Amino acid sequence: MPMPAINIHDSVVKTKFDQLYYCRESIVDSLKRTLDVMIGGKTVLILGYGEVGKGCCAALKGMGAVCFVAEVDPICALQACMDGFKVVKIEDVGHFVDIVITCTGGKHSITRKHLEKLKNGCIVGNMGQSSQEIDLVICTLQFLDCMLVNVCFRTRSKILSGRISASMWTT
Repeated sequence: MPMPAINIHDSVVKTKFDQLYYCRESIVDSLKRTLDVMIGGKTVLILGYGEVGKGCCAALKGMGAVCFVAEVDPICALQACMDGFKVVKIEDVGHFVDIVITCTGGKHSITRKHLEKLKNGCIVGNMGQSSQEIDLVICTLQFLDCMLVNVCFRTRSKILSGRISASMWTT
């Protein structure tokens, strides 16, 4: 039976809506279900202010978090400023943020150098499309003082030099 068919997956509208609006639901749901954490009052660093970063910032700000944005693209950084978020460098705020979320879509947005400077117990998560935004291979293979421990489904704690440094989760 012949019928019209359209490819919704490659639609610009679907991509924009999925990235911006779906992540608003999934970021909060993931943090609460996986780590059982309160979001209100936490300081959050969002890496990247594309469609996913915008959705994450909006959702976490709506839950009462104080959000910072690290963005290398000057236009996206300007958008973050215009939306009321302070644009910072990872190195400047990593020592006091409670949650770090990567939304860049690139490789190695978070490296061992960054992980070492995070506050003890900081939550690190990836919302971007690349599973390599957090450089876990460098942390586990090249350095003997770093170990990843499974805490629960899809969540691992990184123990660096004998202290729990970060909890990492992926969606």
